[in-house]
Amino acid sequence: PEGDESPDPYLQALHFFFAFGAFFSPLIVGGLLGAPRALLGPFGLEGEPVAVAFAAIGLLCLPSAVWALWLPSPPSDPWEAPPSPSHSHSHSPVEIEEEIGGDCAGGSAAEGKEAREGLGGGGGGAPPAAAVRSPRPRGSLLERRAVVLGTALFLFAYVGCEMTAGGYLYAYTSQTGGSHRTAVGVNTAFWGLLALGRFSAIFTSSRLPPRTLLGAHVLLAFVSVLLPLASPDSIALLWVGASLYGLALAPCFPTAFTLAEQYVGVDAGGASLFVAGASIGEMTIPLATGVLVETHGVRSLLYILTAGNLAMMLVYALLVKVGESIVR
Repeated sequence: PEGDESPDPYLQALHFFFAFGAFFSPLIVGGLLGAPRALLGPFGLEGEPVAVAFAAIGLLCLPSAVWALWLPSPPSDPWEAPPSPSHSHSHSPVEIEEEIGGDCAGGSAAEGKEAREGLGGGGGGAPPAAAVRSPRPRGSLLERRAVVLGTALFLFAYVGCEMTAGGYLYAYTSQTGGSHRTAVGVNTAFWGLLALGRFSAIFTSSRLPPRTLLGAHVLLAFVSVLLPLASPDSIALLWVGASLYGLALAPCFPTAFTLAEQYVGVDAGGASLFVAGASIGEMTIPLATGVLVETHGVRSLLYILTAGNLAMMLVYALLVKVGESIVR
């Protein structure tokens, strides 16, 4: 994105392809595992269907990897900027520091530089990207920490619930009276609606503010978990709940990231903390669910998801409360 363009649609598109791969890669693996031996025999791979399946997925990633090699890399220094169209010389570190100083004094970076170089009305160029790429953090230190840590906690619960639902829906459906075909269908509906929701979020995220989009989907996720909880043996409610749950979770990760950026500005440390929170949730919540399912039965899945989505709602409310006090 350039200028004031929101990065949220781009983040939504990136996460759509995550879901797209999660939806189709099991179909690819399943298809190759069921491939007739005569198809793999000429290559001497009739005994290695799993290796063939993962090699096929790796080959599908190869064009993207080659294309990425041709993309220009961003500057390693976040303060480094390309030359301004209105100035033929490059900016030295001292000049950049002076430009930022002019910005902090109350004018834009470009105005501060023009005033020092006597270019008052003749430049006409945009402010250097150095003054745009690293915005000054907003809010007090305590408020910034609250937003960053709160977002990491939100992503901990969100990713943990998403992976838990995707990993245990098949087992839950099978053990509550559903056939193998029904269990596969429920699991496919979850991942398919997740992918579809992320695709639609590419467009809705440019029309709705992050606070509204995230709040609506967090609420929908909580309601969709309550549906099968109201009648745990109902396969029909499970179908509806799983489908709505995938749709509800779809835009939450990138939208939470965008909301935190809107409130306080996210640096590399904050982004790393977000990923760490999400990764810890991905490891611990499915593990805890497995333990509870083994000891207390498969219905523990619904209680874990209900608790996780309630935590998401509470953390979201606190994030909005703190964030809105910053931007007012």
